[in-house]
Amino acid sequence: MSQLPNNLAQNNSPLISSGNELMSRSYYAKHEQSQWPSRSGISKAHEMGIKGKDVLVGVLDTGVEADHQEFYGRNIKYRYINPFGKSDGYDHEARGFDCDQRGHGTGVCGVIAGNSIGVAPEVDLYVASVMESQDNYTNFLRVMRGLDWLRDQFQSEANKNKPAVLNMSLLLPSFSPFTPSPDIPTEEALKRLIDDLQQKILELITQANVLVVASIGNSGPGTFNYPGAFKEVMGIGAIDFEGNLYDLSGSGQPSKEVSKPDLVGYGVNVCTSFKRDYRGIHFYKQTSATSISSPYVAGIAALYRCHDPSLTVMEVREKIVKNAFKLENQPSERVGSGLARFV
Repeated sequence: MSQLPNNLAQNNSPLISSGNELMSRSYYAKHEQSQWPSRSGISKAHEMGIKGKDVLVGVLDTGVEADHQEFYGRNIKYRYINPFGKSDGYDHEARGFDCDQRGHGTGVCGVIAGNSIGVAPEVDLYVASVMESQDNYTNFLRVMRGLDWLRDQFQSEANKNKPAVLNMSLLLPSFSPFTPSPDIPTEEALKRLIDDLQQKILELITQANVLVVASIGNSGPGTFNYPGAFKEVMGIGAIDFEGNLYDLSGSGQPSKEVSKPDLVGYGVNVCTSFKRDYRGIHFYKQTSATSISSPYVAGIAALYRCHDPSLTVMEVREKIVKNAFKLENQPSERVGSGLARFV
């Protein structure tokens, strides 16, 4: 296990776990030392003053603990997306509310934009809660409504000329988008849902100039999940800080023309923000999953878009792929073009 930053105090209380993503220890205290290896280029970018300022980053997840110390001073807009019914959901102030009961989205946002742990700590966050924090439940309709809300935010008068990135650390379900029952739709119905979602993402890319990044999944080689498996989306696998592949990182070929993942990011024993406890103590956690490597890459993309806001989505994507650190000791079919980094 890699070492935590030396100024994080350890608390042996068990974390509330979501699947196999969370380690069994939580940590607290102020984080002051970067965990990102030098080859990530993150320290270099920060020394140049490139920290994501004026870049919009959308996050579809469980929510965010906006009162965590990692988000002090951060511009955060939040919307709860209604999973059922005709209403799309509602906006409310992210601060002063418990908007993430289990902490998954808080960890994702910490990797992207945490003041001391984030890859791009000056971005503006737009967080749509499309997963229930208690069980990470979501559905296609809810995700598409979240995409609609983000498109409206990114195309608003105040934001329409700002570069944007979207992170989706979620794996889409294979059951009905309208009910919580486990009924499996027909193959044709499921394909239609996936096609509709792909079209929605394509519209976000072309109409709002948004670079879309998503986790590829945690079920090992030969497996992949949407939306990370879409050609238009940068599907992200995971490695550890030494450059070794995360055993559960997914990979495969969604079609003859598409191989996934496109890239990998750091996603093993990554220290990130976790929800505060009832005493208001600011907790951190070590997490291993592609749902953490994806926001790492989203943060790298935000640095590139901050450095040159005029770049189109395709230009940013090509730059990230071209500048990726080659992982020659790892199977290419599982790491794609290599480790995303800022150069």
